[in-house]
Amino acid sequence: DEMSPMLPWYVCKISKSIPRVAVVTTKGIIYDLQSILPAIKRRGTCPETGTTLKLKDLIRIKIEKNEEKERICPFTKRPLTSSSKIICIRTSGRTFSAALLANFEGSAFKFDPISGEPFCAEDIIVIQDPRVRAEQERAERERIRLEKEKSGIVDMGAKFDNKFDFVDDLTA
Repeated sequence: DEMSPMLPWYVCKISKSIPRVAVVTTKGIIYDLQSILPAIKRRGTCPETGTTLKLKDLIRIKIEKNEEKERICPFTKRPLTSSSKIICIRTSGRTFSAALLANFEGSAFKFDPISGEPFCAEDIIVIQDPRVRAEQERAERERIRLEKEKSGIVDMGAKFDNKFDFVDDLTA
């Protein structure tokens, strides 16, 4: 069982493809609306977290692209990459780099700089935090290591410092 790579932030966690109609949960999980609807109807829960999820909890999101088709922050105009902290403003549904928030430090009044819609701290949904992502990847590697250990599969890379040490063991 190989480690499944972390999906890009903008990919639906169910279909593993780019959403036609992108929606986000309040936990920052992106889905294609057509992929999440059956899960909500069947179980009434979020497939990723197991928490209660209703259609009204989904926020349709707007992801801006530049001429090169890169997903960008509409405020900074910089690409939103795997190392970007990415947020969504619930009131507008727009995705931004978290760098946007520095402009509102100490201010009680916050607004979407593109639409002018006001928002408060509770309206900020974190879609991707690289520090959390790194921890998720470490946890996934550890989970796989423990599964292999339980099943008796030996990780040859961990057993030998040099991948050719086993030759010395066989010829000795």
